[in-house]
Amino acid sequence: MLLYPQLPRPAAQQLAQRLSRLDRSALEKEVALEHPDAYYTPTGGRRVTLKELRSLRDSIVSIARANGYPSGGTEESGAAFDREAAVVMHGTMDISANEAACAGVWEFLACVLLCDVVPWRFAGGSKGTPPERFLSGRRNTFQRLWWRALILSDPDHNDPYHLLRSLGEDEIVQIMERPFLAGSGPLARAVARELLNAAARHSRISRRRLIREAQKYIRRLAFFTAFDALSPEELDRLVRNVFDQVAETATVTGRAGAQRDG
Repeated sequence: MLLYPQLPRPAAQQLAQRLSRLDRSALEKEVALEHPDAYYTPTGGRRVTLKELRSLRDSIVSIARANGYPSGGTEESGAAFDREAAVVMHGTMDISANEAACAGVWEFLACVLLCDVVPWRFAGGSKGTPPERFLSGRRNTFQRLWWRALILSDPDHNDPYHLLRSLGEDEIVQIMERPFLAGSGPLARAVARELLNAAARHSRISRRRLIREAQKYIRRLAFFTAFDALSPEELDRLVRNVFDQVAETATVTGRAGAQRDG
């Protein structure tokens, strides 16, 4: 496993405030492979080399360029960048979950190594890029991508990232920003798989409605169901039933509404 440079929080906060107001040409001058305040976790792996950091940067920038960087992108190109960057980061960084839980890792990536990519992905309008896109947390430009790839990767599939590539951004958010879902990889993956299956079975109901209603059902079930105690087959069956109940309710509601209108 690799250990990545980390920024102390005060240094990251100062950088985030300054970087959020810089234009593209100024940001390009801020890009670096090292920072004088950076430190490393003392144990648990070897330190990443400058060559490996450069390779990571080149890979992410290449994905960004394929989606319009350095010019302004669209909502679709931004989502495409997120999908492919998540795959590359999770697949190549060779970082443990413990290391990925260190705030400073993501602040180094966003404030130093890839500081020019952050404002491209989240321009922020006339006020500049929000500082939280540089700082650690669920809104960090890169941290959110690595974790969604970890949670949604399916090691038993011939393409471990097929769920990540098949889901829409709103669907991913519905899973990743719900702690009762994102906190359990097996449950999150079951929801993602069964959403795609349910969308094929119930094509008249939008995927947006399916996932939004299903996560409400599952949240209620979480009060008296030990999801982690279920076998993969039992978990898939339970989640499949939830989506079918959502679809049945939506169909009945739709028919009742049509009868009233008629």
